[in-house]
Amino acid sequence: MFKKSNKKKYAILNNYWKQISILITTIILISFFFPSGNTLLFSYKLNDVAKEEIVAPFNFPILKTNQELKNDLDEALKVEPFYFIRDQKIVEGQIKKLNQ
Repeated sequence: MFKKSNKKKYAILNNYWKQISILITTIILISFFFPSGNTLLFSYKLNDVAKEEIVAPFNFPILKTNQELKNDLDEALKVEPFYFIRDQKIVEGQIKKLNQ
């Protein structure tokens, strides 16, 4: 009984080996047309703020008014825990004061 079911399986494989090989080859060839996963590097949702600089490969307009853009940037700055603006003049002045 066991040998008969194995023979049936092999008979099916022998009858359809061309179709199966074409299917496997097609799947492999189609997989080469898809990107290698680089699109998964950045998974941001609408209104997310990126932690690193993202540069687009093309130019595009910002479809917001200047006030909306300023509000969004101000809100993004409030969310960040620390934001420092380094001014070299202040640094040099403090160093001079320390040396005196």
